[in-house]
Amino acid sequence: MSKKLRIPRIFLAKIVNALARHKIVETQRGKSGGLRLLKKDVTVSEIIRLLDPKFSLNKCLGKSYTCFMEKSCPLHKLLKLIEKELFQKLDSTAITQLV
Repeated sequence: MSKKLRIPRIFLAKIVNALARHKIVETQRGKSGGLRLLKKDVTVSEIIRLLDPKFSLNKCLGKSYTCFMEKSCPLHKLLKLIEKELFQKLDSTAITQLV
């Protein structure tokens, strides 16, 4: 799976472990083992928030970040709008739609 996704095996294992802890996937070792999706209706945004709770398009949009230009910065307003629209789309996209 790591070869197909072109990501390191260790990185994939961390992702799978996080998803398994939250009962989104189930893993089974052995000859007939593998990975099975348990929560078919999980959305892309849920996965992103689960794996990276502090995700934002830009540092200035993060909850723990304060920028002195936030009120007057046109880029901040634009990025905030784009992030909102992005998550609206990802909220309505089930992970099964991408498989």
